[in-house]
Amino acid sequence: MSNIINKLKFKENHEKCYPKENKNKMRENSRLTVINLEKSINTDMKISTEQKKDILIQALDKFVDGVYISDQECSLLYTSPSLQNVFGTPGKKKCFNYLFNRNNICPWCKNEEVFSGNAVSWEQDFHSYQKVFEILELPLFYSDKIMQKLTIFRDITDRRQAEEQLKLINVNLIEEQVKLRKMNVTLKEILNQYKSGKDLVEKQTQTNINRFILPILGDLENGANENQKMLIKALKESLGDITSPFINQLENKYSSLSPRESEICKLIKEEYSSKDIAATLGLSVQTIHLRRKHIRKKLGISNKKVNLSIFLKSS
Repeated sequence: MSNIINKLKFKENHEKCYPKENKNKMRENSRLTVINLEKSINTDMKISTEQKKDILIQALDKFVDGVYISDQECSLLYTSPSLQNVFGTPGKKKCFNYLFNRNNICPWCKNEEVFSGNAVSWEQDFHSYQKVFEILELPLFYSDKIMQKLTIFRDITDRRQAEEQLKLINVNLIEEQVKLRKMNVTLKEILNQYKSGKDLVEKQTQTNINRFILPILGDLENGANENQKMLIKALKESLGDITSPFINQLENKYSSLSPRESEICKLIKEEYSSKDIAATLGLSVQTIHLRRKHIRKKLGISNKKVNLSIFLKSS
């Protein structure tokens, strides 16, 4: 008897049959394991049926999952230690009373299918024990006759909790995505309103400059000398830059430029010569040449044959 059990290496085979990461193999591997066990027992024709049952029981005692054997009348013929650890000692209870605390056969009982030679499986919640089991029921053969039903209880509580937690996370993610979409729509509306308001302010500002300030500067320019005319021209261009802020855009793009260099860039963009820039800003022409050199370096075009005025217009 012990030689047969050692030959089966039942515990090792059972553990190999249940890789934790593969839920789908549980039913087939359990069925094959029991069938292999039955074949190993039945091939030894020198031992009696009772001895074969004893060998089977000794092997099932080593199951990590809960196991019980019952007959067609739902009487419990065997319960494994691992099953008793959860449900207690059965005594003379029927399976429906032992497992489900019922006084009559369960509406979902699979006896008819199993005793017809079929394997069945399903998942069952046991709320009073706070556990979920995947249940596999197999016909148990002795020789060629179905004598009993073998039921395997696999505890999948942790897996079910993980699945429920994953579902909850997915629901929360979907809710967050909906909130983000709503926030994006709201933000776009705010930005559009801001842009519309900004455009309106710029238009009104430009209108006021054109109506009230530029005519006055035109009158001043008529009686001005050359230096004054240059200053008036620079003032006009600065007023134009109020609604088209070139300097702010330039400094945002090239943050290393100093305020004076940005001011020179604006005049270069307007095609002022170095002499005109020097006269407008009260600097020497040599200083303007040096500043232009520094500006080209900061703009990344110091070693390129690129017209600085054209480059600034395209920036």
